[in-house]
Amino acid sequence: MTDKCEAEINAVESSFQDCKVLLCDFHREQAWERWVKKTDNGVGDRKKAVLSGLRAVAKAENMVELKSAVDSLTNSEAYTQNAKLQTYFQSAWLPQKERWVSLYRLGKMRVPIGTNNGVERQNKMLKECHLKFQVDKSLSGLLKVLHYDFFPEALKKYTNENTLASGSYRLYKVVTPSYLHNRPQHVVHHCMKRICNALAISSNDIVRVDTSSFTVRSSCGILMYDVYLGNESDFPKCTCPDFKYYFLPCKHMFAIFSKYNDVSWASLPTWYTDSVEN
Repeated sequence: MTDKCEAEINAVESSFQDCKVLLCDFHREQAWERWVKKTDNGVGDRKKAVLSGLRAVAKAENMVELKSAVDSLTNSEAYTQNAKLQTYFQSAWLPQKERWVSLYRLGKMRVPIGTNNGVERQNKMLKECHLKFQVDKSLSGLLKVLHYDFFPEALKKYTNENTLASGSYRLYKVVTPSYLHNRPQHVVHHCMKRICNALAISSNDIVRVDTSSFTVRSSCGILMYDVYLGNESDFPKCTCPDFKYYFLPCKHMFAIFSKYNDVSWASLPTWYTDSVEN
């Protein structure tokens, strides 16, 4: 996974023959936002419309959605009236769509992906908070700061945050399912809200397609969402906007858990429910 650097991509793929480089979502978004903000590119007050069109292409999960998103973007006024935008999309991004469109991310990679932003933040913190006023600029001085200051502080922060998420630290409400214990607070709040919202979904609006695939009617009664619980190699998914945004279990999944006795939170792959984000 890299940003959009041809030299880096070529180096990785030439060194690892069976490797396919994907583009970092964070750097893709950053590149798009910087491009539309440049006055010389002539986007003007259509920045939001252009970014929305580009993001729709990135989020396409099948060929129909991809074609629709590309057609919508390329037929828009913001696009047809801007030659630079046409060149930018057709030359710089569309030929590389396999690297950044959701459709081409298989299995566990169907998630927002980022490169080394966390490492970069840690490096910035090290330099600005720990080394800036350090008198000893030698290698041994750096190692002392890392050993006696930076690493202990990072471990303390990590330990404190995990302690706050632990069931040993606080009591959970009786209504909180045991499978949500010892998880980050934002995950617990997210799931509890969806469990509550799932109560409004009628069991008649849920249809089982196969062992782990279902369709659930939307609350407006017009749309049908496809739900897949995933397996050890494939990512769980729901085609609703909520799941696409958070990549956490949505109300449609919890409604399915309520209707069927043979599916539950435990039916989701353990690599997903036990990931650092959950």
